Amino acid sequence: MQLALWRCFYKSAIKHPGVLVVAILDDLCLAGKPADVFPAFDTLNKLASERNIPIQLEKCEVLMPKEETASVTESVQRYQFKQAKGKLPILGTVVGLDTNMKMNWIKSKIQSWQPIFDIIF
Repeated sequence: MQLALWRCFYKSAIKHPGVLVVAILDDLCLAGKPADVFPAFDTLNKLASERNIPIQLEKCEVLMPKEETASVTESVQRYQFKQAKGKLPILGTVVGLDTNMKMNWIKSKIQSWQPIFDIIF
């Protein structure tokens, strides 16, 4: 199944060159302008469905643009994606335009590792 999933990722990427596709195992991040990203997700969803590969829509989340438009809101609601504002943790890091929110996320991650640091050092 992993190879079939990667083929879906690859085909979505080549059909939508304006979208950055980053995948680690079965986790995928699509980055770009909403007008490009949502059609890329539609392609991915269609390809996966044709191959009986489930996409866990309940795990999908969108970093909302500063200025939301009706088309973005409609796309998010159509799939019932979770919405993040300001920052979005993805693939082990955080992205977004709100510097304070990103810094607070980083600080909380570092603090959560303190017990390990205490053992090591």
